Amino acid sequence: MRRYLSFLGMLLTVLRLSAGVIERTFYFSKNDIMFNKEQGYDVIEMRGAILRGEIGEPCYPVYHYRIALPPGAEIEKIEIAEIEKTDIPGEYELYPKQPPIPLIKNYSDPEFVPLKPEILEKETPYPSEIVQNIRTGTKGGFQIGAFYICPIRYIPAKGKLELVEYIKLRIYYKEGEALGFHERIIKNMAKVVKCMVVNPEDVEAYKELLKSAPRKTSKILPPGDYEYVIISREDWKSAWEPLIRWKHKKGVPAKFYSIEDILTSYSGDNNQEKVKKFIADAYNTWGTLWFLLGADIDIIKHAPCYGKVGSIIDNNPKLSDFCGRGV
Repeated sequence: MRRYLSFLGMLLTVLRLSAGVIERTFYFSKNDIMFNKEQGYDVIEMRGAILRGEIGEPCYPVYHYRIALPPGAEIEKIEIAEIEKTDIPGEYELYPKQPPIPLIKNYSDPEFVPLKPEILEKETPYPSEIVQNIRTGTKGGFQIGAFYICPIRYIPAKGKLELVEYIKLRIYYKEGEALGFHERIIKNMAKVVKCMVVNPEDVEAYKELLKSAPRKTSKILPPGDYEYVIISREDWKSAWEPLIRWKHKKGVPAKFYSIEDILTSYSGDNNQEKVKKFIADAYNTWGTLWFLLGADIDIIKHAPCYGKVGSIIDNNPKLSDFCGRGV
């Protein structure tokens, strides 16, 4: 049996209080909270949310938010300035988080992990933090703060649930030195970042700041302007020349760069890391948006790694772009 309650997250305009502080308000109403039964426990989900939790502890929904920060800035802390909560009728025992399941052949499902007994004795809200996993990253020079908000509060000893209806967050950030990027990178990434963050109206101002920031110079690559770079064997260079000419004809400046030059010019624990460093260097120096790896894995090696989606882990190494993450 499913019961549906309503949940709606509404985001208000960013109010900049002063240098180093941003205030943002979130409203939540009862809309699309979904309850289900599994193994005798209550499973709570929300439209657009993801489930978090530790193995053997309650699963709970969270919303992932990103906020654009000034160039070079990092989040120091987030404080709850104001909050309003309301009770959700009923008594509940939330479903416990289960171990990840590898996607490999002949794998036996792990035994079901029940809710830890000590959890049911807790009289304080679970999880203890409403705002979680606070961090700062970068994308093409744009600083992006990220965090989770957990609108559901669970009091295990009473079997009660609360919904955060309204919360005002005060986001403190420390300013740092910003490094500029090629104008093509800044223009392209501004469009991407606007689609990611809850304050797209601030991105345009940050874009102009990045344009005027000092750029990091390459110790290896000469100055240039190449939107498209082909990485392949030196003795295959002539085979790529028609593609390079065609790209130039279309108005896309293109260049060939040999894998041999990359492996001799860049340092790294393995060849994959050297290629990654070249890509980052060309991205910063030439404003390269597109890289063509013109060879099979016997020449340009891939970096096997594990991939994880939700609570499912694939232990079979696969060709992955994880090695290129953060370039």
